[in-house]
Amino acid sequence: MTDDPLITRVAALRVFVANMDKAVRFYRDTLGLPLSGQTPESAVFSPKDIDFIVERANPEDPEGAEMIARFTALSFEVADCRAAVGLLTGKSVQFLGPAQKQSWGGTVAHFLDPDGNVLTLVEYPQGR
Repeated sequence: MTDDPLITRVAALRVFVANMDKAVRFYRDTLGLPLSGQTPESAVFSPKDIDFIVERANPEDPEGAEMIARFTALSFEVADCRAAVGLLTGKSVQFLGPAQKQSWGGTVAHFLDPDGNVLTLVEYPQGR
């Protein structure tokens, strides 16, 4: 066995939605993520070092319905969490509460995408 790690990076994160057009407008136009590819069933956004995939799931199918609107633990890094909350609130993004300072020194705020998936903004402490 070599010293090379088996897993070299997290290549992609996926979130499931019912309405692809609405999701693309939200992630591309509202959040400003760069869209790098799209099919009728998925859209790939590629900010810097990772692919973020929005994938259509059928809400009429029990398995698909289970995939939509769940907590994804997906965090988007911002320089100023409170300012980002203000900006996105002005774009009608629904937040679950105000930005909150965390015990580890950062600030987070949870918000919903158009399908109810819970996402997070995170501001890391200086010098982390």
